[in-house]
Amino acid sequence: MRELRQTTTDYIEAFSARVGTPLTMPAEQMALGLIALCDGVHLLFVGPAIGAGAVRAGRAGAVFQACRPGRRR
Repeated sequence: MRELRQTTTDYIEAFSARVGTPLTMPAEQMALGLIALCDGVHLLFVGPAIGAGAVRAGRAGAVFQACRPGRRR
């Protein structure tokens, strides 16, 4: 996760420098927000496939377990 955050931070900084647009917040915060947004969108699409019943029953851990990187299908 740290490597992904650092890579995303580096990309944001490089993109900002290349385009010439100043960042309105630290690149580290933007990277964290972007990663969280991507994870949330992914969860929206994977969640229904797992089943809403598991989440309603308080077994949200099953959802996050199924979404983790490197999961075997």
